[in-house]
Amino acid sequence: MGDWAWELRLFCSADIVGSTAFKAQNSPSKRPEWASTFSEFFRFFPQAVDAAYERLPGGFHKPSAAMQAWKFVGDEILFSVAIANHKEGASHVWAFKSAISSFPELQWKPKGIPLDLKATGWIAGFPVSNRKVEIPGSDGVDYIGPSVDLGFRLAKFSTPRKFVVSGSLALLVLDGIHSCDLPSDSVVLYLDGTESLKVSDRRQTVSSRLLRYARWSGP
Repeated sequence: MGDWAWELRLFCSADIVGSTAFKAQNSPSKRPEWASTFSEFFRFFPQAVDAAYERLPGGFHKPSAAMQAWKFVGDEILFSVAIANHKEGASHVWAFKSAISSFPELQWKPKGIPLDLKATGWIAGFPVSNRKVEIPGSDGVDYIGPSVDLGFRLAKFSTPRKFVVSGSLALLVLDGIHSCDLPSDSVVLYLDGTESLKVSDRRQTVSSRLLRYARWSGP
């Protein structure tokens, strides 16, 4: 893909909630125990995202590629995927939300592990305003720019009960639901609030609507 080929990318974040307290409650002698819990999350959650696409309800568009882990930051995994149309965007977000909901129930709660997950989603267009940057010495790339930064600032509003998405992603998902001719209750969105968020080195103030996925049909 050339440097000036236009691309719209979806970004989603899966962040562990309760990690600091969980680590503090374990004595040094139990460190391998909590370390294995986090290692399993980094290893198995991307697999849970892949598996979630197989649970897409009838009528949802099957994307040509699943979301892939892009970056591991602390207790958080960042995912990204290029999206060709709004139908794909709706399916990606449904799959990610399903994985976020099911992973703690299947992996942590049966073991009595007091951890949960929270999620954030947003989109960014390339190469206008945002850029892909090759990482020296690796095959990976980084994504930088005001739209990418905006997503990281949205994350502070997310909770285990609130999957916060940017206003632009919410509109894309609703367009996808409509284009797939799915029932109107396939997804219900609620306006969670408005905030002025400062992004980029120029400290540009961006007013962004924050919405949350409150109820889905299916998992």
